[in-house]
Amino acid sequence: MSDDSTASLVAARRVSSRASAGSKSKVRRKSKGGRPTQTEVKERHVRVLRVASRLFIEQGYEATSLDVISRESGVAKRTLYNDYGGKGGIFHDVIMERTLLYGSAVQFTVKKNESVTHTLARAANAVIEMNLSKDTMALTRLIIADAHRFPDLMKKVVEDGNANLVNQIEKLLQAVAERGSLTVRKGWSWPLLAKTFVDLMVGNSVTHVATGLTNTIPSEAEINAKIKLFLGAMSAAD
Repeated sequence: MSDDSTASLVAARRVSSRASAGSKSKVRRKSKGGRPTQTEVKERHVRVLRVASRLFIEQGYEATSLDVISRESGVAKRTLYNDYGGKGGIFHDVIMERTLLYGSAVQFTVKKNESVTHTLARAANAVIEMNLSKDTMALTRLIIADAHRFPDLMKKVVEDGNANLVNQIEKLLQAVAERGSLTVRKGWSWPLLAKTFVDLMVGNSVTHVATGLTNTIPSEAEINAKIKLFLGAMSAAD
């Protein structure tokens, strides 16, 4: 899923929400007054989020003004106020767009005749890359810096973002189990196992890289050791 398609999804939800509330901004085709169509509203929203995301990451929330967002997106400041209520509303949508993308950008699969170790190694590398990519790190630093401004939003980001990723890993583990390569001990749930896998693979790497404590990612040897630990705890057959 691309950033633009995700932003389009956010835009669609925004337009749908307004429509259900009877908002006057919903227009299916050009009116006599020249109001934008729903398609144009979505395209404008995508453009605003793309520009704002870059500015927030490059300059930070405090240093990014609504005037600059307006100028670089080509959207009138008055329209930005009407659509988002101000800079805080734009920031909210930028963060939620990235949260929707996180965890759903990669589809984990089980390959025919592939060992469970190799399957989980591929998943582990994807999880690590997703968490430690340049874009994710930039967003993480932004979230850390401005968490005090938007505490409820930050809580939702953590919960929703992790839920998306854990859900993907849960589906993968279930697919491996259906193949007969994985046995779950009594009392262990799939959501718990998936969360444990993600926590084990990522650990404190996100915080350490985001805060500059380290620039290195987990090595292949470290990843393999963690997978063996995970499989050993589950008594998996390989």
